[in-house]
Amino acid sequence: MWPWPWANWADACAGGAGLSYRSDLMHKGRRAPVTNRIAIFLGLILIAAIIADTMMFGNEHLIYLGKKLFDLIEWIAFWR
Repeated sequence: MWPWPWANWADACAGGAGLSYRSDLMHKGRRAPVTNRIAIFLGLILIAAIIADTMMFGNEHLIYLGKKLFDLIEWIAFWR
C-alpha cells in the first residue's frame, strides 16, 4: 500500500492536537506528545527572540513581515 512514513498518517491525524508527527516514532505506533510545559517554553523563547530582535534592529522589518503575512493570508483565502 503506502510506504511506512505515510501509511499511518490518517491514523496519526485522527489522534488529536498536541502530537508531534515524527516519522521515526509514527511507524512504530508511538507518538511524542507536546506537553503544556514544552509549549509554554517554546512560546517564551519565541517572545524573547522577538523582543531581542526589536531591541537590536528596530521594528521596521517586523512590520514589513507582518504586512507580507497578511497579504499571504488574503492570497490563500482567495484560493479557498
